[in-house]
Amino acid sequence: MLLALAACSPPASGGGGPPDASGADSTPARDSGAMDSAPSPDAGPTDTFDGSALTDTTDGAGGSDGARPYCPPHPDVTTQPDGAPLPNLTVLAERMSARATFSWQSFSAASCDVREERCVAAAGCRRILRFDLVVANVGAGDLYLGPPNPANRMPPTFEHSACHNHYHLLGFAEFRLFDMMGRQAGYGHKQSFCLLDMERRPGAPDVPRAQRYACNNQGIHAGWADIYDRSLDCQYIDVTDVPAGRYRLQARINTECHLRESDYSDNIAEVDIDVPPATGTCVAPNPTGPCPAGMGRGLLRDCGWTATPPRACAPGSRVTLGCDNRCMPPLGTCAGDPMLRVCPGMAPCTAGGALAANDDNTACGGGDGGTNTCSRVTFSCPETGMYTVLTGPYQAGETYTCDVAVAP
Repeated sequence: MLLALAACSPPASGGGGPPDASGADSTPARDSGAMDSAPSPDAGPTDTFDGSALTDTTDGAGGSDGARPYCPPHPDVTTQPDGAPLPNLTVLAERMSARATFSWQSFSAASCDVREERCVAAAGCRRILRFDLVVANVGAGDLYLGPPNPANRMPPTFEHSACHNHYHLLGFAEFRLFDMMGRQAGYGHKQSFCLLDMERRPGAPDVPRAQRYACNNQGIHAGWADIYDRSLDCQYIDVTDVPAGRYRLQARINTECHLRESDYSDNIAEVDIDVPPATGTCVAPNPTGPCPAGMGRGLLRDCGWTATPPRACAPGSRVTLGCDNRCMPPLGTCAGDPMLRVCPGMAPCTAGGALAANDDNTACGGGDGGTNTCSRVTFSCPETGMYTVLTGPYQAGETYTCDVAVAP
């Protein structure tokens, strides 16, 4: 059962996922550092669903504005000129359940999911429902945010993430799980750091086949869609304490109406989903082990890495290393799209326990949409005087070269 509902409903009650691009033109997926910041699943906003569309005709200021229900008057983030056609974002409901999975995952207290994003209720072994979120621009105009520089990433609309070292657009998406009586059983959320063209919608008229927007100049072209893959951090709902049964999965986008649209009535989608009885066991992350199918992408993954021999350093000293022969001074050699993770001690570590990590050297033409895919990091030598470097490709299994060298 698929439902498309009206959106931007009252914040007093709350509520608001990406898959394979089969049958459509697509572009490579984003870095897995795209996440969020909101209450824990147990303490998150609650809502109920009674089977009707969550709509209203007030604009939050006592007036009537059918195109912007519950959207308070505030400056829009998007920069379309006055009179230009507006975008219209919508969630593709059928894609939410197409690749939904249930699995156990161990979260350390130092992980971004726990420490900053609060996407799970607590550290430890949690059962999570992962699913895809596809956000399509079905409007007449482009959604445009521009380059992600501090000048146009100001609070309270944006928030700088210390965990990921980039800005998040707040209120991008919220996820809720309802039982069939309409009671909220689970909550999740995601703040976007990069809106971009990832999939050309089939049948969209007069839509260029070439990608127009990427992470260095952000937006969603009319007729294109952005995809948040189920493998990304916080692209899930914590269902550890949810009994087996049939539920309704809801995704709501543009929850704070920061993005100016021509129509806010299609920003919620829902699908029915069956939660099976809990089976299996929680396996501790193994950074150098193989990646499960569909889960091997990005800097924060805890699988698919290769450990190099431990190295010594002077405790407290600053160490710079890399496989980056494209920037000055050159360090080591690089080919493909390698990533680096530096671990304290003499063993591999998870993302939450790393001293430093990097995917693309942003100081030298790299980063979101840049041309330098080589990596380098600077960190403080731990008290033990030993550290271990992990290397790996952005997508597990891809060919890459990362010959690490340490700066003198």
